[in-house]
Amino acid sequence: MKPGEFSNRGQGITCTNKIEDVRKRVNKCREQSKERKCSLIVQLYIANPLLYYGRKFDIRVYMMMTINNGKIKGYWYQEGYVRTSSFLWNINDIEDKYIHLTNDAIQKTC
Repeated sequence: MKPGEFSNRGQGITCTNKIEDVRKRVNKCREQSKERKCSLIVQLYIANPLLYYGRKFDIRVYMMMTINNGKIKGYWYQEGYVRTSSFLWNINDIEDKYIHLTNDAIQKTC
């Protein structure tokens, strides 16, 4: 789960396999939405992810699309980077963010 807005650098991201945790987070969001906008992104965890040397990873690349006089063009920036988790992937320890999240702001603290 992660906040739908007012978040960056991995703030507010959690992994859980307990429906009670999801319900608590949704109820907390509903209470907060009276004061300011609140939404959540809840997504199913990939149970068998592709791993890099046993660790989760993501690839960050950049592309820009333009439309000029009805003609679509795409520009691909050749450089990108790979982010990995610090520890070997283990589905049994779902709440350990250092195993399951590859965000730089989270990984630099472990």
